[in-house]
Amino acid sequence: PGHSEAVLVCSFSPDGNQLVTGSGDCTIRVWDLYTETAVKVLKAHTAWVQSISWSPNGERFASGGRDSKVAIWHGKKFERIGNILQGHKDRINEISWEPLHRNLQCNRLATASKDKTVKVWKLTGQGGTRDMQFSLSGHTGGVQCVKWGGMGYIYTCSQDRSLMVWDADQGTMVRRLDGHAHWVNYMALNTDIVLRTGAFDHTDQRFKTPQEAQDYARQRYEKVIQDCK
Repeated sequence: PGHSEAVLVCSFSPDGNQLVTGSGDCTIRVWDLYTETAVKVLKAHTAWVQSISWSPNGERFASGGRDSKVAIWHGKKFERIGNILQGHKDRINEISWEPLHRNLQCNRLATASKDKTVKVWKLTGQGGTRDMQFSLSGHTGGVQCVKWGGMGYIYTCSQDRSLMVWDADQGTMVRRLDGHAHWVNYMALNTDIVLRTGAFDHTDQRFKTPQEAQDYARQRYEKVIQDCK
């Protein structure tokens, strides 16, 4: 069965085999793209689910809702990992994971909220223990979008009409970009596709170790950077 309310967000897994959707019915559905059927219905939110993002190694995905909560899900078993991430005071607008070529474990993510902050979380252990590493505070309006770039920076844009660049390791702002006359609702990086998919591409390679996958993700990223010069 499908959602009973409007579909607000969808996200393909990095390997392209699953599609995860979030809805105004407060549920998440995992779809098998070969059979075009929902294989799992996930419940964790008490309000609209409007942000979903996969880790670039495909091991996890995160969901964010209008209830200001973030849930982490297993990318194979489709079960919730650990407790809900709570720290925001308003709805979650966007979620972005640290790229595979910079983080072998893919265990850090950033969540952007209407509460004017971006929070950076680190997941540790099999039980899904999580720590809030930073709360990036600088915007004076709701943060509409967050992107974790490939060079150690986090990029944010806001209803305050600005974009900000943050050091992902220190949690400090390194630059503010102004120029828009109204809300900045979205950003795109020219490396988005390789950051999101990591080591997965059309060649469908198989890797013996996570390190091999990380090395291939780095090669893909560096090729895009070189091609853009």
